[in-house]
Amino acid sequence: MYKIRLRPLVTAIILSGCSSATFAQLGQNLSVDVRSLSLGNAVTADPPGISAIHFNPAALTKIEGLQTDVQGILANFDIQREFSVPAGYNVFGYSDDPVVCNDGPEVSSDLCTDFKGTINGDVEYVSLYIPILKKMVDLGEGMPLAAPTAGIAYKPPGSKVAFATAMYAPLIAGFGAENGNAGNYMGQQVALERVTYLSPSIAYEVNDELSIGASVGMSYQAIGLKTDLRFPNELIGMLRMIDEVVCTPFKENSDIITDILLLGICNTEEGMNPFGRFGQMQLALEQSLSPSYNLGVLWEPTEDFSWGMVYQSSAKMRLKGKYHIDNAKAPQELIKGLMSSPTGQILAAILGFPNTVPASESGLVSMDFEYPAHFQTGIKYKIFPDLQINFDV
Repeated sequence: MYKIRLRPLVTAIILSGCSSATFAQLGQNLSVDVRSLSLGNAVTADPPGISAIHFNPAALTKIEGLQTDVQGILANFDIQREFSVPAGYNVFGYSDDPVVCNDGPEVSSDLCTDFKGTINGDVEYVSLYIPILKKMVDLGEGMPLAAPTAGIAYKPPGSKVAFATAMYAPLIAGFGAENGNAGNYMGQQVALERVTYLSPSIAYEVNDELSIGASVGMSYQAIGLKTDLRFPNELIGMLRMIDEVVCTPFKENSDIITDILLLGICNTEEGMNPFGRFGQMQLALEQSLSPSYNLGVLWEPTEDFSWGMVYQSSAKMRLKGKYHIDNAKAPQELIKGLMSSPTGQILAAILGFPNTVPASESGLVSMDFEYPAHFQTGIKYKIFPDLQINFDV
């Protein structure tokens, strides 16, 4: 959940278009360890070297002496996005949505006569949020995302205790697209990253078969977003109907009576449209220190079989940053029209609308964000000397 100081007009329209909540996950454990990634991260019972700091810190007891580990991971975010029109698609009786409709300017109908089939909105390049610049940068079309990792571990000879620390990114993803992409209303540029820059860890060998371990991750969290805004909901559809049907006879013939009766809505140079671009919003939020911890257990009764378990704690954060919004002309004209009428001013006051909508606005923003807890357990079983199965849940 996030809290942001937006104009009441924007907030009201956003709320009127909200219908459901969506949950998803992208980019988890993609840039921690190459070997683990090749095994689908099913390594809780199969020690992945120094990267056990993240996957199961108990497995650090398998390390002997001083070890270092440096890796480089290249990820290509070739994400494909497709959109299609559901049966009966319309907003307050309108369906001439340029994103999904093939009709040209020669078709004056409010109803689409030729819907597109599958609409392509593929990601076109990788985006990253850069802390020093405090903004997102594009890596260019076809360029992969590079994520280096490094770690060091030490277990004194004959000791039952191992120590380690590493730098890695348990969560990183970023992508973007050019202007005109159908997916830009879901985010033209998106960057989500969590970088663990220090992870002091300790593991203890209870006996020859059982080890336990713990690590504390000190991480940097950032979220960047640039997205086009539009609100194809019934409220905006009704405002379009009023502008095109009710207001048409009064556009050039308004007077004080019509202003009072029609709330000044007809005194606009551009009307609202549920399929029109409402503006563009940019967000950049970060938190420099976000601690979490990992607890692990490893039981290895034989060389052929082992069982592991890890609990990775959640991390509750309050990210802080800035937002910037470029407002389109239509919402500016709507408020301007309301303010031109005494009854419109009363309605705006009741609804909490502002007196004006500027061409652009910016300010501070905060977001309550939670990196979720994660529990994983699994087994390793060596069927033959050269064939082993890892299974994790």
